Amino acid sequence: MNTKQRLDSILEKWDLLKHPFYQAWSAGTLPVEALKVYASEYGAFINILENGWKTLDDLETAEEERDNSGHN
Repeated sequence: MNTKQRLDSILEKWDLLKHPFYQAWSAGTLPVEALKVYASEYGAFINILENGWKTLDDLETAEEERDNSGHN
């Protein structure tokens, strides 16, 4: 097994697209209430990204996150 194959096998268990939530979302069977909770949590997370980058002294990325244009 080469390095890429080893890394792929390690990362496979963390593949979000294989998570039941995303499987249901992709299949169109995710309950609306679950999507509402996700949207609320995602929005809260997006709103704190700028501060996280500032904490890491990455002001350029913090400025990009302030715009939030990539998250709409």
